[in-house]
Amino acid sequence: KLQGMKTLLDHAIQGVRQVVANLRPTALDVGLIAALQTLCTEFTQHTAIACVFAGGLENVDLDEARGVVVFRIVQESLTNILRHAQATQVGINLVCQGTTLVVQVHDNGRGFDASASPRPQSFGLIGMRERALALGGVLTIVSAPQQGTTLSVTIPITAAVAAAAP
Repeated sequence: KLQGMKTLLDHAIQGVRQVVANLRPTALDVGLIAALQTLCTEFTQHTAIACVFAGGLENVDLDEARGVVVFRIVQESLTNILRHAQATQVGINLVCQGTTLVVQVHDNGRGFDASASPRPQSFGLIGMRERALALGGVLTIVSAPQQGTTLSVTIPITAAVAAAAP
């Protein structure tokens, strides 16, 4: 009985750790730029799809909420590319434009009709839009069949963060 309780407790602890990791990725401990570079490198290693991070910033000091949102949107974008795009190349770009942070994820995959109504089960795109909207941002998707897809997220940031960017 004691061994069964110990096993159950171990599973509960693992579940709590997973929930915590899902709320705030530990990759962000090294900063957003490094976390995105690592995400891109790991994506290439695990999928054999070339992923290039071309951040226009050396460092960006975002608050916790914005850092998590940007990371999760890029992460979900890569998941969608893997599942649906049949791409061979992915580019991720992150730049500051005034007091706005712009993140773009582009692939050379099969694309889709972005003007068509989203499928009811497309929770990934809906979730990304809601994350951006929650911070006063906007998510746009430009895609066409056989033309690849570009996902852009613009999120307002403070003037101090924008001034620190080169």
